[in-house]
Amino acid sequence: MKQLINQGKYKGRIYYIQGNPSKEWDLKRCKCEFAHSIIILCNKQSTEPSEEDSRTIFQAMVLK
Repeated sequence: MKQLINQGKYKGRIYYIQGNPSKEWDLKRCKCEFAHSIIILCNKQSTEPSEEDSRTIFQAMVLK
C-alpha cells in the first residue's frame, strides 16, 4: 500500500497512517479534520469477519 501511494500523480497527496480512530492522539496525529476523505482498511485475513466488519463500521462512525 505504501509503495502504491508513493508513486504516480498522488505522490505527496495521499498518506497511509496506521492507528486507531477511537484514540484522540491518533486523530490529532493524522490531522483528520483537514482531510477531504478517509479510507478505512480492514483485515481481510481476520478469523472473525463479522467482528472485523463491526469494528470497521464503528471506526467510520467515530470519524464521522
